Amino acid sequence: MKKCSNCGRNNPEDSLFCEYCGVMIDGNHANENNKTESCETSETADHNCRDGIVSGVIHEDLSNKSKYNSNSVGESYVGDKSSTKWKVAFGIMIVVALISMAVLGLSCYDLWETNLGLEDKYNKLSQDYSDELTLNTKYIKEIKGYKSSINDYKKQIKEISSGIYDEIYTFDPGNYYKDFHSSTDILVVKKGNKKQLDIYMDISNANVNWEWTSGLVCDSDYGEWNLNSTLPVYIVGKEKGTTVFTFSNSKNSETFKVLVVVVD
Repeated sequence: MKKCSNCGRNNPEDSLFCEYCGVMIDGNHANENNKTESCETSETADHNCRDGIVSGVIHEDLSNKSKYNSNSVGESYVGDKSSTKWKVAFGIMIVVALISMAVLGLSCYDLWETNLGLEDKYNKLSQDYSDELTLNTKYIKEIKGYKSSINDYKKQIKEISSGIYDEIYTFDPGNYYKDFHSSTDILVVKKGNKKQLDIYMDISNANVNWEWTSGLVCDSDYGEWNLNSTLPVYIVGKEKGTTVFTFSNSKNSETFKVLVVVVD
């Protein structure tokens, strides 16, 4: 047990201050002497001194405790506030990231739509170009066909002029009758091909007859009368040369002639 030098009471061994008067048991001797002198004046002063020392110690302890608690609460508050700031910052970062992803998605969608539009335009242009190319190819084929026909006609003219020009020049189809005539006076037919010669006759109850000078050059056939009083006669080329068809009817003496020229 430790004995207090101030009040003379016993205290536990581990006590630093007296449990009764509050004086430091093993403290500064000068402070102890001062405290002893100040407390010897009277019993009331002794009680006041002891109460003041104890109150001072208790007040100091409570003050320190209050400071400690205040610091602890402040540190806790600062910690919570810092954590909240980090949470807010993290939330803002997430929102910004989501907005960026949405903007990027919309941009990609716009690009995709634009790409589809360009692809459609490209396909349409390609189709238009293909159609135009097909049409041009068709025109080219037709032009080639026309050139071939022109060359054939030139060849026919050359053949006609070289061999049968005189016969064509001197050919006389006969009189023209309004109610009995043909669609042409000279008919050019390719060898192996067939051409139509229309015979017009506006005579009631009459038949059309014809004959030709050379059966080796061509052959003939006919179709049915149509509503325009026209009889189609088909001339088939057999061999290169000329022949003259003479047409007549069974009602009167009207006749006319058609020169048929067969070429290669």
